Amino acid sequence: MPGKVNPVICEAVIQAGMRARSSFSLVAEAAAHGTLQINEYMPLVADAMTEALGLVSAACRMLARQTEGITANEVRCRESLESNPIIITAFLPSIGYDRAQELLAEYRSMTHGAEPSQTIRSFLEDKLGHETVARILSPESLSALGYPDSPKEKKGNAQ
Repeated sequence: MPGKVNPVICEAVIQAGMRARSSFSLVAEAAAHGTLQINEYMPLVADAMTEALGLVSAACRMLARQTEGITANEVRCRESLESNPIIITAFLPSIGYDRAQELLAEYRSMTHGAEPSQTIRSFLEDKLGHETVARILSPESLSALGYPDSPKEKKGNAQ
């Protein structure tokens, strides 16, 4: 197929990882079968470990050569994030599922399958306020674990 690109480097790295994982299982089994401080399977352990380390090392070098110099297009990444309706899920802890569903339905009804005139982010800023959207979609908020601003936690702390 003309123009087809196969991800063979990625596939090779995954296969090297699979092979290394199986070698380390062999190491664990051989070590478990050893007798006290004298392990009669030490040659097998050494061979499996050096093979696995060699495979992983070669795979890392191969992948590094292919990824060297790759940089993210920050503008394109931001555009993709701000136009993807899935960002509504970040608002669930603060506005709830039903309100989020209503907002998303309203946004989608504005577009009717066509290219939207505004991003989902600007739509949410109109509906919820710029400060709220900026706070919820900040990198710190998006990468935080849990829901520190949820009503349940506020109630629990107040008691």
